[in-house]
Amino acid sequence: AVRATIDELIAADEATGRAATDPRSPDRPFKLSVDRRFTMRGFGTVLTGTTASGTMRVGDSIELLPSGRRGRVRGLQVHEQAVQELGPGLRAAINVQGIELSQVSRGDVHQRRVTLIEGLRFSQVRERLARKKKLEPDAALMSEETLLNTLSLEPASLEGRFFPSTYFFTLGDTDTSILKRAARKMNEELLQAWEQRAQDLLLEEPYEALILASIIQKEAMLTSEMPHISGVFHNRLKIKMRLQTDPTVIFGLGPDFKGPLKRSDLKKDTPYNTYTRHGLPPGPISLPGRAALLAAVNPMPTEDLYFVARGDGSHQFSKTLTEHNRAVKKYRN
Repeated sequence: AVRATIDELIAADEATGRAATDPRSPDRPFKLSVDRRFTMRGFGTVLTGTTASGTMRVGDSIELLPSGRRGRVRGLQVHEQAVQELGPGLRAAINVQGIELSQVSRGDVHQRRVTLIEGLRFSQVRERLARKKKLEPDAALMSEETLLNTLSLEPASLEGRFFPSTYFFTLGDTDTSILKRAARKMNEELLQAWEQRAQDLLLEEPYEALILASIIQKEAMLTSEMPHISGVFHNRLKIKMRLQTDPTVIFGLGPDFKGPLKRSDLKKDTPYNTYTRHGLPPGPISLPGRAALLAAVNPMPTEDLYFVARGDGSHQFSKTLTEHNRAVKKYRN
């Protein structure tokens, strides 16, 4: 198999001018050595030769081209689970998808991709995987209970548990393998966000952050507004005010609901109806991205309790109900 060795730079890397730390950490520079001459391209970084340095991160897509040879492998991914500490010398090995050098040389390996986008519910994730005819339909044949056991997800919910990203696969891979990688990535991202949480955060555990992040993801059209929306929700939770957020109502009405949402729908009580019930819903309602996860645990300080869509993707935020009603009249009429 094609193997690469990562040597952590203890001192500042001359090529980047930055001190390196754990090579598995996001956006940290590290030195990469390979046992054959390769050119590796990814996110603006080009690594060439038997030893080169540059900035990469776990989960980056890269292109692998043997120098001086024909054949190309596109879309390889660096997976954290493939990184293994070998000892106190901080040397680690990455087995890049187990692709044999002979296959790379001939260009026989063709990688395909599937993209999970922010805001999807699990039924939509399944639909996307099912459309990839080159993926073996393993999970597609499982009940949700069986799939939960296969993926070892706790708490037992499939909603919001898969990190939105592009995942590469080769012929013969299963949809279960994609879900396992996406679930592992979500867990990593969630725990990283939780480690960066505000000191006085109201949320008590990472799963609560995942739930709130999934709501923020559905409410926000602009990433820049996510911390502000989070601040509103945290304010409401602090004073035990219902969240009253439409996406949770829509989720509770089931995947067949096509809308538009009516006033009568807001009165239909489900475990996810935040107009009829206090606190967070029992589980996530969508796949949140990194920005939503970070916003959920780092709400913007604000006195606002309300917001309404302006119709251009942004929101008007208000402190009082009177201000909010005025904004609703302005932007919804």
